[in-house]
Amino acid sequence: MSSMLGKFTLSAGAAALAWSAIVGSTALAADSYVVGLSGDFSGPAAGTYKPLAEGVRIYVEHLNAAGGIKGKKIQLISRDSRSDPNQVTADLNYLDSQKILINVFASPSGTLGAYAQASAKLDMPTLYTNACYPPSAPPKPARNFFCPGINTLTDSYTSVDLIFRLYKGAGPMKLAFVTTDIPGARGAAEKIMKPYAEQKGAQVIDVAVMPVASSDATPIARSFVERGVDAVISYTISSHMLAGADALAKLNWKGVYLMTSSLPGAAAQMEQLKTPNIYGWDQFSLLSENKPVHRKIVDAAQKHGFDFPVIDARWGWRNGMVLAAALEACGWPCDREKLVTAMNKLKVDGTDMIDLQGSPVIWTETVHTSPEKAIRVYHWDDQKKAMSMAMDWYTVQEREWR
Repeated sequence: MSSMLGKFTLSAGAAALAWSAIVGSTALAADSYVVGLSGDFSGPAAGTYKPLAEGVRIYVEHLNAAGGIKGKKIQLISRDSRSDPNQVTADLNYLDSQKILINVFASPSGTLGAYAQASAKLDMPTLYTNACYPPSAPPKPARNFFCPGINTLTDSYTSVDLIFRLYKGAGPMKLAFVTTDIPGARGAAEKIMKPYAEQKGAQVIDVAVMPVASSDATPIARSFVERGVDAVISYTISSHMLAGADALAKLNWKGVYLMTSSLPGAAAQMEQLKTPNIYGWDQFSLLSENKPVHRKIVDAAQKHGFDFPVIDARWGWRNGMVLAAALEACGWPCDREKLVTAMNKLKVDGTDMIDLQGSPVIWTETVHTSPEKAIRVYHWDDQKKAMSMAMDWYTVQEREWR
C-alpha cells in the first residue's frame, strides 16, 4: 500500500486488463448482484477517478468477504473509458448487454453529457461517483441517476461562503480562482463563484484557467502575488488545486487558499505541504479519528490492495455503502425497476455513514443528491504537527440547479 500519490505507467490496454483482473471474472453469477463500474481508470483524469472507483471496489470486496448482502455477493464488471465520450457510450452499451443492475460511474464532468444520454436511452440506474451535476441535481433529477453528496452549485456557493469566514484581512478581499478548462469546474468558477463573491463584496482579480494537461501553476501564482491577491478558491481537479497551492506556498504567499480536500490526492498533499494557510473543505472525517468505519477502511485497503493514500478511499467507500444499502432495499431477486423504486426512497443513516461524512444520504423522487450535507474544514496545524480541524461539521442546504 503506497503512501504516495498514485502514478499510472501502464498502457491503456494493459491498464484495462489489469483492472478487469482486479474486479474479477466477467462471467455472470446467477446468485450475485451484478454491478458495472466504469470511468477513467488510465486516461488523463485517472489520478482523480481511479482512486474513487478503487474505494468502491475495496468496499465491495470487504462486504463480500463478510458474506455479502444477506448471503448474496456483489459482482463488479469494470470498463475503462479513459475520458473518451465515445468509449463512455460503448462501455455502457457493453455493460447493459451483461445485464448489470446498476452502473457506478467515476468520470469527469466533460464525459457526463455522453453518459447521461446513453443511460437515459438504456434506462440504466446510475450511481455517479464525483461531484454531483445534472441529471442528479434537484428539482427534476433523471429518474435513474443518483449521486451521494450535493451538487456543484451548492459546492460553489459554499466555497465562497467559507472563504469569507476564513479571511482575516483588514480591507476588501482581493480574490482569485484557479480552475481547469473543463465545463464543470470552469463554469463553477466563472458563472457561479465569481459573481457571488462580487455580490458579497470581494474584488475578483482573476479567474485563472489551466489547460487539462498542464501541471505548473507558477506563472499564475506569480501573477496573483504581483496583483495583491490575498484569497484564492480552487474547486477543480485535484492536480490543479494542488498545483496552485504548491506554487503559492513556494512564493511564501500569506493569503488564504481554499480548495476541497475530499478528492483524491488533495488531503495527502496538504499534509505534505505543511502550510497552515492552505485550507481544505471536506465531505468526510479524517481517518485519524480511528472510529470503526475508519478502521474498516484502513483494514480493507491493506487486505484488498489500494495503491493510493488510504485517505483517498473515503469517497468511494461512502458510495459503496450507498450502493449496498440500495441493493439491500431492492431485495432478492432484484431488477432495475425495483432498484430505481428503492433508490427513490432510500435513507442511509447508520453509524458508519454518520461517522464518515457527518450526515445521512437521503434520496426522494425530487432529490437524488441529499437535502443537506455536513462538511468540515481542515488545515495543517504547526503546533500539532498534523492535519487539524479549522471548522467542525458545517451543514449546507442543497440548492436547486439553475
